Amino acid sequence: MLRRLTGYFVLYLCGVAVVIRLTVRDALPWLAPVYYATPFPVIAAALLVAAVLLYGRAGRRLVSWLAISALCMGVAGLVVPAGYHRCDRPAGALRVFTWNMGYGGGGWQAESDQAAGVDADLVLLVEAG
Repeated sequence: MLRRLTGYFVLYLCGVAVVIRLTVRDALPWLAPVYYATPFPVIAAALLVAAVLLYGRAGRRLVSWLAISALCMGVAGLVVPAGYHRCDRPAGALRVFTWNMGYGGGGWQAESDQAAGVDADLVLLVEAG
């Protein structure tokens, strides 16, 4: 009983993730973590987990559809780009560069020289000591 309920719960979460991923995406700030935490390969893995949990408890048709859906989501994860989009920069826009210093692992002088070589109006150094 618990196994079947868990399987249906995972299936429900997959449905919510797919709906968010295909509709609102990260437009709503309170749903953005769901969007970024559930790329297509994660949804595919969760569908396979649901199929395993529901195997023998639900009909073979449902489990077959879950396996096919997992395959489709896995292929979509390979085909659909990750989501890096470059936007046009309006004239006079401020250019900001963020540099993670890595606690100075590469040497403080070398790290700061690399950051200084960037053409930006403002350079933000993180973990700069």
